[in-house]
Amino acid sequence: MIEVKKIRIFQDPLYNENKTEGLTIALNDIWATQVLIKELKNTGNHYTCKYEVILWDHFGLDLPDMEKVFNIIPSVGETFVTWFILQHLRGYKPFVTKIKFEKEFNGTF
Repeated sequence: MIEVKKIRIFQDPLYNENKTEGLTIALNDIWATQVLIKELKNTGNHYTCKYEVILWDHFGLDLPDMEKVFNIIPSVGETFVTWFILQHLRGYKPFVTKIKFEKEFNGTF
């Protein structure tokens, strides 16, 4: 009987702790993930897998964003309302962020 150990090797990206700087504000959430196996090798009972992960996000607003508590700050609320109007009423498209990286894992059967 083959014993399989489950090990979590992929975790959500970690962002800046400061909520107003860096990737935290530029990449609020991931809306699509693509995983591609690039290489799979099997030698005896040892295996190695190389894979590519592509994370997609867009810098757009939806109604739940407008209901967040930070919108009570006047300058933030005004900015988000303007941004929401441009996107949903004037047809401006949010820019798309694409992050691609490769990982590898190996083990034995």
